[in-house]
Amino acid sequence: MLNTFDVKTILPLILFLHGEVGLQGEPLQQALLSLESFLVRRAVCGLTTKNYNRLFLQLVEGLRGKEDVNDALRTELLKGEGEAVAWPDDATFSYAWLTKKLYNELKPSIRLQYILKRLEQAKRSAKNEDIHIRSSLTIEHVMPVTWETHWPLPDGRMCKDSLERLLKDTPDPDADRRDQLLHTIGNLTLLTQPLNSSLQNGPWDEKQPEITKQSALALNREFLDYPEWNEAKIEERGRNLLTHALVIWPR
Repeated sequence: MLNTFDVKTILPLILFLHGEVGLQGEPLQQALLSLESFLVRRAVCGLTTKNYNRLFLQLVEGLRGKEDVNDALRTELLKGEGEAVAWPDDATFSYAWLTKKLYNELKPSIRLQYILKRLEQAKRSAKNEDIHIRSSLTIEHVMPVTWETHWPLPDGRMCKDSLERLLKDTPDPDADRRDQLLHTIGNLTLLTQPLNSSLQNGPWDEKQPEITKQSALALNREFLDYPEWNEAKIEERGRNLLTHALVIWPR
């Protein structure tokens, strides 16, 4: 987590919680969950990391002498206001989750992979096998970025290629909306590189059975419930993933 989100400045706070305060077991996990939620929510919302060094040192000083360190930690994090220190609330986080092009904005890609892997863990139930992911996984666009050849627009028409659309004087609202949704979380999943490469830009009726046949992830098993894949389904899946995200990273 620290390397993934490049937040090594948080180490003094973690050492304080574990070493000086002596948190371990469940109390330590609760503290780390609060910090993870703070970091992930801010990353999804595109908020700056520039003030983290000062913030985490201030937290160490503010938590000294507190009886309930976990409660005090949450209270201090909730006090933050403004882009530099705010812990995004559910409304702000949800809007960013559903609308931001996280594939483009959440860089490097290991951050988005981390979030998708956490969603994968959350989607497993007691009926599923306990699978540890050892394979190297890549981020896949379910509806491909180069969609024009095999993916008709909602009105049934096929679109011209991306370059031609960019050069046109008249915008295409349907194509523009699709391009916006392509990079949102609802259209992203994890696949092995060989499977990712084999699928390329094929149509959904070829792509869907191959994903559900080859992938063991709960994140991909849900595609069995989607006989078609379009803008509405991308938004629907984004909302479904959001329900898990709000539980994984509560405020």
